Amino acid sequence: MHLKFLILFALVASTPSYAGLFGPSNYDECILDSMKGVTSDVAARLVARSCRKQFPRIQKKAPETSSLSYPQLRKVTGRAGGNGYFSGSLYNGNENLVVTEITINVTTTISGKEVSRLYTEAVNIESQKTSSFGFSIIAGDKDADQSWSIKSAQGYTP
Repeated sequence: MHLKFLILFALVASTPSYAGLFGPSNYDECILDSMKGVTSDVAARLVARSCRKQFPRIQKKAPETSSLSYPQLRKVTGRAGGNGYFSGSLYNGNENLVVTEITINVTTTISGKEVSRLYTEAVNIESQKTSSFGFSIIAGDKDADQSWSIKSAQGYTP
């Protein structure tokens, strides 16, 4: 009796471990199991679609962001400039904070009048790292002075 039990146990334990008891347990197993004997691209696409319905991709939830406080905002610094295309690099001096969006006020002279505009740009600047950024702006007069400042930013704690 014990011998029969050991033989049965050995047979069950020796079956391929990737296959679930009642079918595949993930997308890759589904593809491997279902593609046996498939010889056409159309059939392969149908198998892949069926497996994807059975095992959908897991979407990572985006972290919830919030506005940086004034002390946090002061730790985001950088260099930038340009007439028509504003670009530069920003340094995130905050510890344990990822900056995801920045709003910059650019002031220049257009047709002899000083004009300021706000520009918001998506960024990904990790804690105590530097990252490049750039965006199109309305060009100022030729040889016009230009100034800029960071007005606000969004970020999250990882």
